[in-house]
Amino acid sequence: IIGSNDEEGLTFFKVQKDAKQTLPAEPAVLSATNAQLGQSVIALDGEVKNNISIGRIISVDQNAQNAKEIRIIQTDIAAKPVVLGAPALNLSGEIIGLRTTLGETAQSFITAAVIKRVMKDYPVR
Repeated sequence: IIGSNDEEGLTFFKVQKDAKQTLPAEPAVLSATNAQLGQSVIALDGEVKNNISIGRIISVDQNAQNAKEIRIIQTDIAAKPVVLGAPALNLSGEIIGLRTTLGETAQSFITAAVIKRVMKDYPVR
């Protein structure tokens, strides 16, 4: 673990690999655009079995300090059980959020914009 941010509910860790190892897939991409009401969302989660759910963004909560930044999005996707940190993707496959405990419901995701802002405190080394 290289750091955490309790306010946003994020923990950052670094995975070290041997120089001879290859990654089985490309790293995920954080979306560069803000989430929009009504936008289609794909949620990946599941503890024992992988689940893929499709829904829409039904609510956005803006950051009080920065009105342009959307802090939390809520979807109409019902997830049981809730897997914290599970990603929400846009239809381009970019991460637009991670499931968090910050929202009022299990359908809450912290947005990619917030993740990017908090990641500035923990640069990849």
